[in-house]
Amino acid sequence: MSIRRTLMYLLLIAMMTLTTIAYVASTKIHLVEIIIMLVAGSLVIFMTFQNISCICSTASGSLGNLDDMIDDLLNEYDERSINGELLRVWV
Repeated sequence: MSIRRTLMYLLLIAMMTLTTIAYVASTKIHLVEIIIMLVAGSLVIFMTFQNISCICSTASGSLGNLDDMIDDLLNEYDERSINGELLRVWV
């Protein structure tokens, strides 16, 4: 697994954590419920790393789509950076 892919998954976990914090700030829920939400979300994202088709064949399709989507994002980023499109934005 590449470092960039790992960073994308960590970004997803960070966004999920911030969403949970915002949800907690707007409602009155208990610490146990916060921990359950974070653990469940992190488990789903961690399972995306793995090939879980041997465990649950129905879940591998939807989790595989997330993996493909991240691959497409990284490939598009590479293509745009090679073509110099990203540099034009910053200059």
